[in-house]
Amino acid sequence: MKNIISICTVIVMFISIVKTGAQDTKGFISINGGYSIPTGNFTKSEYLDYTNGFAKAGPSFSLEGAYFFNKHIGVGLTASMANYGLKTDVLSAGYVEAFAVDEVTMTVGSYNMLNILPAFYYTLPMDKLNIDFRAMVGYSSLTTPKIQVQLEDAADTPIIQNASTGGGLSFGIGAGARYKFSSHFGAAIRIDYINSKPNVNITYTNLNNPTDGLFRNITKYNESIGCINSSLGIFYSF
Repeated sequence: MKNIISICTVIVMFISIVKTGAQDTKGFISINGGYSIPTGNFTKSEYLDYTNGFAKAGPSFSLEGAYFFNKHIGVGLTASMANYGLKTDVLSAGYVEAFAVDEVTMTVGSYNMLNILPAFYYTLPMDKLNIDFRAMVGYSSLTTPKIQVQLEDAADTPIIQNASTGGGLSFGIGAGARYKFSSHFGAAIRIDYINSKPNVNITYTNLNNPTDGLFRNITKYNESIGCINSSLGIFYSF
């Protein structure tokens, strides 16, 4: 017990030494870029499992701003975008089997995710360094990729899964650090987990006579989508 008390005392003393005691700025605006890794069913690739999204990791970009009422507590807003490619190997093999052809040629787009997330901030100011924690809740919009499938014996009539957009409630948690190089400018590092469940209705063009039970005829995607976003950025404090 005495050891625990001693350790806690040292930690408190350390924080007291490095903290400035008062924050000299009220808020910040940052621009961030990085990498987004999808999780769960959204990234799985079983052809006839309609919960699977076939998504690959991709680039992300965000704008973030926050205002602090005191040296610890603040509110803010994050607007972020992410782009996810599509795993096409399993899809291509599935279309070959569904339409009983020897070969298909696919032209695919990508998923686009837009998040608008108000946030509650708790920050630990330490001289030029701030450690941030945040909880977010808001709205996410997902646009599914356009998928064009050209069958070997139907050159003039490709099957098209149209790009479609839907949205839903989202939430997230995150942590990061901001380091000031000057009185107003600095660099930031962030990692966030965001989960959403957009409701997307999907339509097709030129879809005729697929083999029953073999074609991935998905007309709605309403699954939980999780992603881990890591980013670096620059910020302006005010």
